[in-house]
Amino acid sequence: MFRCGGLAVGAFKQKLVPLVRTVYVQSPRLRNRLPGTLFQQWRFPLELQMTREMASSGASGGKMDNSMIVLIVGLSAIGAGAYAYKTIKDDQKRYNERIAGLGLTPEEKRRRAESSTAGEPVPQVRPPSHVPFLIIGGGTAAFAAARSIRARDPGARVLIVSEDPELPYMRPPLSKELWFSDDPNVTKTLRFRQWNGKERSIYFQPPSFYVSAQDLPHVENGGVAVLNGKKVVQLDVRGNMVKLNDGAQITYEKCLIATGGTPRSLSAIDRAGAEVKSRTTLFRKVGDFRTLEKISREVNSITIIGGGFLGSELACAIGRKGEY
Repeated sequence: MFRCGGLAVGAFKQKLVPLVRTVYVQSPRLRNRLPGTLFQQWRFPLELQMTREMASSGASGGKMDNSMIVLIVGLSAIGAGAYAYKTIKDDQKRYNERIAGLGLTPEEKRRRAESSTAGEPVPQVRPPSHVPFLIIGGGTAAFAAARSIRARDPGARVLIVSEDPELPYMRPPLSKELWFSDDPNVTKTLRFRQWNGKERSIYFQPPSFYVSAQDLPHVENGGVAVLNGKKVVQLDVRGNMVKLNDGAQITYEKCLIATGGTPRSLSAIDRAGAEVKSRTTLFRKVGDFRTLEKISREVNSITIIGGGFLGSELACAIGRKGEY
């Protein structure tokens, strides 16, 4: 019986020791409330004695410890925020560059590039050496084909090679809706109001929809890349290879030619002098719209050669604009 009681007391003592130690270290003021025999019999290690002395050093020591903790936490938060900010900026650098260049003419883009920091190398987009799907041309048919390929194969990699410096866009608004816009900066925004009253851009998709041409082979889920300002000068149908105007070569598995049409100039205008040519412009691209819109604000009369859909729409739009 006494043996069992001794074992029970020993077990209770082992459970009570950590509790009393904790109370003693954290709250020295409770020392007088606890039985003196316990503190006399137990021997604390040197570490606990030092901790007890540090804890009982007064209010100034506590303030110093708290200040150090706040300083460490603050520096850690600042470092994490700086790292996150740098990562986000690097990821969105390409997106911001495309957004900034959407409303610029090729001449403005060239001037902006020339006005950049002297000595800073201009990054060149390297086309991939091989793509599963290659589309020559960057118009409506090219974009519709790329979208259909991706709909059938969500992991497909499609490369569009376009001589146009712009991303794929809708051409009909160039001769209709854009001319009826009340926005004085319509040549930069290229936004118009649809028949249902909603406003949208002439571009089929924003720049974030596309992936970089040089990253296309490495994108996990594929995507659509546009190689702007490049022209296919040679097509090898036997070797499944195209050559660009800068000498780059791209092999492909399947190729679609969707270059669209080009306005046909008159031989009489081609043989005319520089004065006549300076007052004549073709109409097909965004740059042609910007040029003609500027001319319509500077002259009193405009002659349109061609009576098809495009010519008739332009005559109606420019005539309506001249009434105001």
